[in-house]
This record gives sequence, C-alpha cells and structure tokens, in this order.
Amino acid sequence: GGGSDPDQPDEPQGPSTIRGDVNGDYRVNVIDLTMMIGYILGLEPTPFIVGNADLNGDGRIGIVDVTMLNGIIIAAMLDI
Repeated sequence: GGGSDPDQPDEPQGPSTIRGDVNGDYRVNVIDLTMMIGYILGLEPTPFIVGNADLNGDGRIGIVDVTMLNGIIIAAMLDI
C-alpha cells in the first residue's frame, strides 16, 4: 500500500478476510448478498469465501447470515 491515506492501501494484500465480503473483492455490497443467497440455493457461485459468509459463526451459511449481511449493507448505506 502507500497512497496518501494509510488506511487505504493501493492494492489489497492476500485474500479478503472482510466479514461479508463473500466474493473477495474487498467490498461488502449487494453482490455479496446475491452470491450468498445463490450459495444457499446450491448454485455454487465462484469465487465464494465461506469464512467471510458465516457471519454468526455457527459453521453454516444460512438465512441468519443473509439477514446479518443485509443489516451490514444497510448500515453502511445509512452510514450508521
């Protein structure tokens, strides 16, 4: 990294570990939500980072994780 903002590196280092960033693009948005729903429906979206999708930490990806991700996205949109 090393732009003018030290909190924003020029290029990400390694795979994303951001909670909710299921596609690994270093952003949490409706694309991640759509991919998570697809995963639950068995559509096998790729890429898909299971560790970033299990938001409630129960070892499974389910509707609770979808609900939590929806809340994260809405909170970010509202800047809460």
